[in-house]
Amino acid sequence: MARDSRLFKRAGKWTFRVRVPADVQGKIGKKEIWKALGDVPHAEARRLARVESVKADALFAEARSPASNLVCFGMED
Repeated sequence: MARDSRLFKRAGKWTFRVRVPADVQGKIGKKEIWKALGDVPHAEARRLARVESVKADALFAEARSPASNLVCFGMED
């Protein structure tokens, strides 16, 4: 998986973390997005991280859209 760098273990639990690109930090209101994935097997954590990665990339694309008036403070569940 190309995005395994967004997945890591923290205190024995899997966590998704992505840095928000500098050009959209003002619209998103954060420098990083963190999401706890829980105490699941590695394969499940990778699957969950892929889902979160797609959400994050979509959020970044939306924030970059000229027609966007997106103002948010992170990702909602």
